[in-house]
Amino acid sequence: MTCHRVRQYVADCLPASPTIDAVAHALHHSVRTLCRRLSSEGTTFQAIKDEVRRDIAIRRLTRSEDPIAAIAFDVGFDNPTAFHRAFRHWTGSTPNAYRRAP
Repeated sequence: MTCHRVRQYVADCLPASPTIDAVAHALHHSVRTLCRRLSSEGTTFQAIKDEVRRDIAIRRLTRSEDPIAAIAFDVGFDNPTAFHRAFRHWTGSTPNAYRRAP
């Protein structure tokens, strides 16, 4: 499936945040074809990118003592505040609260 290939490519690029153009080129598709294939799988490039970043952040928060700022950078955020905002949007919780939850 195309979405799995996109997920893997995005994960491999972190902390750089690849553009849809770069991903389409790497997978030998036009941007339009990539978007059409992802749409047929019920997703979008941005949704996949957010899922990858969220999943890695959650794994690091729950399995390590790494500083939140380091996790933010490693999943592609230049600014910890932007990471906090995105994480709250993804999970309904701040990174600190998520880490402390039982």
